[in-house]
Amino acid sequence: MQHPEGLQEALRERVRALLADEAISQKTAATEAGIGYSSFSAWLTGTYQGDNDKMATKVERWLASRQERQAAAAVLPQDVGFVRTDSATAIWQTLQYAHIAPDIAVVATGAGCGKTTTARQYVEDTPNAWLATMDPTTRVVSTALGEIALALGLTERSPQGFSRAIAGYVKGKSGLLIIDEAQHLQPNALDALRSIHDRTGCGLVLLGNETVYTRLEGQGRQAEFAQLFSRVGMRMVSAKPKPGDAPALLDAWAVTAEDCRDFLRRIAQKPGALRGMVKTMRVAAMLATGAGAEIPDITHYKAAWARLSTSS
Repeated sequence: MQHPEGLQEALRERVRALLADEAISQKTAATEAGIGYSSFSAWLTGTYQGDNDKMATKVERWLASRQERQAAAAVLPQDVGFVRTDSATAIWQTLQYAHIAPDIAVVATGAGCGKTTTARQYVEDTPNAWLATMDPTTRVVSTALGEIALALGLTERSPQGFSRAIAGYVKGKSGLLIIDEAQHLQPNALDALRSIHDRTGCGLVLLGNETVYTRLEGQGRQAEFAQLFSRVGMRMVSAKPKPGDAPALLDAWAVTAEDCRDFLRRIAQKPGALRGMVKTMRVAAMLATGAGAEIPDITHYKAAWARLSTSS
């Protein structure tokens, strides 16, 4: 598409107005549009020496895509935020114990029981509580400690210096270090965390699926697990959500129709548990809004679940 200078200038004015109205920097806009910053800046000031038609096409695509995303976000309901379910309360109490004692604790639950959500809220509400999330790439000592250093905002870049830097940072702060997805960690990485706890008195909580606990319990007397196993002061193990969890979330989402509540409670018993139920409620609310309904009904919840699963 050809863009005569008049259209080019009108497009520039649209972009300038957007940047001003939404306090977006030129660098951010260029990144979103997939355009080099210097090229974007030159085009915006009318000094770009390259293909202005090609540049204008990219900018138009960015503006259209941005508008589409905003329209989609407008019908996607906001999350109700942290809900203190029975499981969340038990997890919170375990975190609090490890923080105050200070001690080592383990929280091992099935997927979707609220471990991560509760840990994030605890860190948000509590001074000197830090959350680091592991994954298959952080299973060994150097990468696990590197992830923790990053979570603490440390500038240490040497794997040999991670443990010393972390210990130096947390010591004397009466803090709590929460390790999410701890099932990924190898024994020597777990022992490195135990060592930091011993040296600093910083509370330590390992969050993960049930294999975190079964590894410690089943192998706790083996040399590689013995020191950590003997120091665990509190354990919370739960394969499924507690009976009151789903009703508390349904109340928070203002789901009152009994057929809808029953359907959603059954979803909460499936793999993914409460997380699957909450996702279903969000999608159902979006479908209801799109259909002009004030609140979702059972057809919206069933349609939402069908979209989110391979079987209803």
